[in-house]
Amino acid sequence: MENKTPYFKKSFQPKQIVYLDSHLLVVKKPALITTQPTSQGGLSLEDQAKAFIKEKFKKPGGVFLTPIHRLDYPVSGLVLFARTSKSLSRLQTQMRTRQIGKTYYARVKGHLKEKRGHLKHLLLHGRRRAIISDHLGKESTLTYRVLKEWKESSLLEVHPHTGRYHQIRVQLSYLGHPIWGDTKYGFPSKSKSKKIDLHHGKLVFRHPITGVKISLVGFSGFFCPDWGEWEKVFG
Repeated sequence: MENKTPYFKKSFQPKQIVYLDSHLLVVKKPALITTQPTSQGGLSLEDQAKAFIKEKFKKPGGVFLTPIHRLDYPVSGLVLFARTSKSLSRLQTQMRTRQIGKTYYARVKGHLKEKRGHLKHLLLHGRRRAIISDHLGKESTLTYRVLKEWKESSLLEVHPHTGRYHQIRVQLSYLGHPIWGDTKYGFPSKSKSKKIDLHHGKLVFRHPITGVKISLVGFSGFFCPDWGEWEKVFG
């Protein structure tokens, strides 16, 4: 079906751009916006980015821009877009062969007994949620390490090795430490915000045309409920 969503400029700021050339765009996604258009309508990061590219480069027709990966609605962080079909194909190959490195930062409830760990589960894609199964599903793995601890919570650095639906959220919840604010996966319903404290902060990949290794970080300007800016945590 043809996407009839109009181009919008609303809310998109140039400071969200982390990397831009004729082949790629990397932007910082705020929480509470979808990565791509959905059947429910509403503005998406893709719509905003297309509008920005269309205006910046004075493109008369449509804009080719496709995300290589997605972030959930309540999650913030870096999103990589391809600006050409060749870049799209090559980046999708990198993603499929696990050559793209993604690092997330999660504030979770409580203190973990093991300060470093490797989680491996079978995941099923249920109705708008992931389910851990004993016998069925796709293998899902991640590694984590504890960076900081507060009275009631901990900050984790998380490296997903597979890209399953809601993987980090459900695996940490199953461990007994749901992400702060993530009521879908077991966090006590105290916060009025729909945001959760999960942020995609680092991205490493090879440029699809030049082959040069690109390492990007994006923390500035992101806030978490009752916490403060991400960059202050790492300062």
